[in-house]
Amino acid sequence: MGAGGGKLKRIWIGLLLIGAGIATAQEGDYAGPAILSRGIGPGRRSADELLRMRFYAQINATYDNGLSAVSVDSNGQLQSTDEYGVQGALGAYGYHQWKHTLLGLDYRGSYNHYTNNTYFDGSDQNLSLGLTHQLTRHLSLSLRQLAGTSSRPMFSFYPSGFTDPSVEGIPANELYDSRVTYTNSMLDLTYQKSARLSFNFGGSGYFVRRRSQALVGLNAAYARGDMNYRLSRTQTIGVDYGFSHFDYSGGFGSSDMHTVGLNYAVRLGRSWEFSLRGGGTRVESLGLVQVQIDPAVAAIIGSLPARRFITGSTMYPLVAPSCFIPSTTRPHR
Repeated sequence: MGAGGGKLKRIWIGLLLIGAGIATAQEGDYAGPAILSRGIGPGRRSADELLRMRFYAQINATYDNGLSAVSVDSNGQLQSTDEYGVQGALGAYGYHQWKHTLLGLDYRGSYNHYTNNTYFDGSDQNLSLGLTHQLTRHLSLSLRQLAGTSSRPMFSFYPSGFTDPSVEGIPANELYDSRVTYTNSMLDLTYQKSARLSFNFGGSGYFVRRRSQALVGLNAAYARGDMNYRLSRTQTIGVDYGFSHFDYSGGFGSSDMHTVGLNYAVRLGRSWEFSLRGGGTRVESLGLVQVQIDPAVAAIIGSLPARRFITGSTMYPLVAPSCFIPSTTRPHR
């Protein structure tokens, strides 16, 4: 009886050790908590926990109030209307993994039809694509692409999973319900010097175009670099610098931004990550203002308004917290 009990005990100990080894292997692919300066979402889980590629379809009845076209009434007031309609949508979401490459896809396409006012009818197309490839043991390349067009950019599309939801370049809460098109391309090269220390260099470029010629578009370019150090398996700290340039289509002006930030990220549990980025931004702007001209000059050339260039710089504090849900689930939209 005693010998049998000792043998059974040894078997249970062996099974526990094997189970611990399997759990460690399953967690081995965890890439650490999200780093906001790199624009990447939650750390990648093991291959078995990634959501496989799946497709979906939806049909929704809608009621929208305050729909506004790019026009005003005879009193110069913004016109708005309430409409009933129907929406049909198709989409795809998930991951596919090869030996050295991970691909993430989030696509949603929809069409809206309103019963009384077809001016607001139209399709919305939104794509978020993420690709990470391990070039060498210490070097990896990340490519992320956002693109879309929307006839009603209110509560717009937000990428999930492999992309930080706070990434810039996605127009939302537009003043007018008029078609807007956007794209944002991001490229990052990460050098993993050791298990704890990593360096990242990257850049992005994006633009926003609005259908109405009365509205101004946006062009932007961004370059960044950072150094991050993993304090433990669940905590990461770092420092980053970024430079941004903005100019506008259909309007004069430009802005340059210099940003320095400190990063802290922690994995709160199996399903939650929290990241915090704080620092400061210096903004240098160029634009035009309308000024009054001297009456003597106005008598010669007429009383047309005059414009002059202005330049200025401003310092802003930067605080950007983010809380991520696991990349294995798809949040409700």
